[in-house]
Amino acid sequence: MANIFPEPTWGTPQEGLEPTSSFCRKAPTPYQITGALIRLLQYHFSDSDNIVNPLLKRYIWSNNKDGCGFGPSSEEEEATQETSGSWILILPSHSSDGSSAQQLPAVLVKREPYLSMMQGMKGQAQPGLNAGGVFEGVANNTIIEGSHSLICKGATGGQAEALAEEVFYRMLHYNQVIKKDLRLGYFYPVQVGDVKDLKNESSTSFYVVVRLQWKLNHNWRLISEAPVVKRIRILYDEK
Repeated sequence: MANIFPEPTWGTPQEGLEPTSSFCRKAPTPYQITGALIRLLQYHFSDSDNIVNPLLKRYIWSNNKDGCGFGPSSEEEEATQETSGSWILILPSHSSDGSSAQQLPAVLVKREPYLSMMQGMKGQAQPGLNAGGVFEGVANNTIIEGSHSLICKGATGGQAEALAEEVFYRMLHYNQVIKKDLRLGYFYPVQVGDVKDLKNESSTSFYVVVRLQWKLNHNWRLISEAPVVKRIRILYDEK
């Protein structure tokens, strides 16, 4: 049976973007996961050949000279004077760029709450010496579990739903690659919400939320710089 979804052609990397595989050399922080997801989405929408849904192929992300992440630069405007083009906004949900708040379509990446879970006895391993006979401290580790929401906004409900479907299946098909590149213990898209409307004073837009869950193993070491106080004498008067 043939694969319905062909391998994407990533095309020429956008100016100023590093390859996503070199983003992390160890387990990232939740803040870094936000940045990695933004980069992945920007890469996907930077070339129409990457986009599966034909209705979305005209919505291209562009790293313009203002750094807003949407809209053509002056050079691109000159090159596309005789063609009609549309652009997509891809930013973190907490971006302070107020001028782009009404840009549609858009994908906003939002970090949801995360928590840590202790491993073993107090999350610590027994201290020991390395191969050179040097004490490296007490190894600690914890599992950090959290989620991200990808808020897909559109001018119509159909546009928002098509955008959410495109994002969901991209994350689903490449979840193992993303997990490996970011050194995560778990990464998976778990939910696509229903279409909701967002009304403001000037217009009405629609959005669909794609929810991702992830886990990572966070490790660190503590080296004691002073003897541990074993006894503390407490004096008190009985009345």
